[in-house]
Amino acid sequence: MALPLDTGQVALVGQTLRRLRKRRGLSQDEMALRIGIGSADLVRMEKGRCRVALDTLISISQELGIGVWELFEDGENQANAPAAGHQRGRFRETRTGEVEEFVAFRRLRS
Repeated sequence: MALPLDTGQVALVGQTLRRLRKRRGLSQDEMALRIGIGSADLVRMEKGRCRVALDTLISISQELGIGVWELFEDGENQANAPAAGHQRGRFRETRTGEVEEFVAFRRLRS
């Protein structure tokens, strides 16, 4: 069963992605190429029009040199900081290599 789309969270990830990509001087085409997705998909992500798969979030965070949880933080307005802090703690509790194992599993299935 699919989970309901949290449009606020999806929009926040998109806005954060766009802000960080621009801060690093990357075009949408260049960023999409670096993380292995189509430019149109990146545009939809940045506009908050689609959910981002975990393996794509990991690729994005690695390319930008940030933790995955930072995509869920509102860098312009720290109003979401307590919720983001809770999520950050959950990511840090992840067993070493667990995320990489998940990504490898997903790639095998696709």
